[in-house]
Amino acid sequence: RQQSTEGRRTGGPDGGPAERIVSRDAGVAILSDVRGNLGPASVLRQDPPGTDWIGDRWQAASDMGGTAIGGSHWILVDFAGAVPPGGAVEATRVSLDWETAYANDYVVETRADAPPVEVRPDGSGRDTGGDGPAGWCRLFDGADAADLPRRTSAESGQSPGVKARMPLHVVHTIDLTAGGAGPSRRGGC
Repeated sequence: RQQSTEGRRTGGPDGGPAERIVSRDAGVAILSDVRGNLGPASVLRQDPPGTDWIGDRWQAASDMGGTAIGGSHWILVDFAGAVPPGGAVEATRVSLDWETAYANDYVVETRADAPPVEVRPDGSGRDTGGDGPAGWCRLFDGADAADLPRRTSAESGQSPGVKARMPLHVVHTIDLTAGGAGPSRRGGC
């Protein structure tokens, strides 16, 4: 079995499961609803992560001042090209590597079938499935107090070009094995 963003597969150094970051596999497609002003959403699957602080990250901003593009935004990680036909990805956790400007109130969802997304010429995507949650299973909701204990946060590095102490990385790790099918998990996923 293959695992999602972070997960396990057989063959670890101690004979047990080994960690594997499936989201960086070449067959994984990553789309977003907006192009933003830096790299395309596909930079999120670089292996190893890029070293260009500007071009190797994605943000929903319209300029280099970080002016937010209005509205809610989404990123879609499609694992279909990383698993054999009929296969699946089983995740044990999801890790999000943010910068100093990060969100706490976000949702992580999954679905077993192909999502209703149309790819635009600039590489961004448009959700063609309407406003309903049909087919989506909520794994985590940052606005749901019951989900918050499953998220840990760690800061590291120093943002370049600023004097104040500001982390270069803020990593949120969401444990998908904790709490079973909690109240925010639609469909019992």
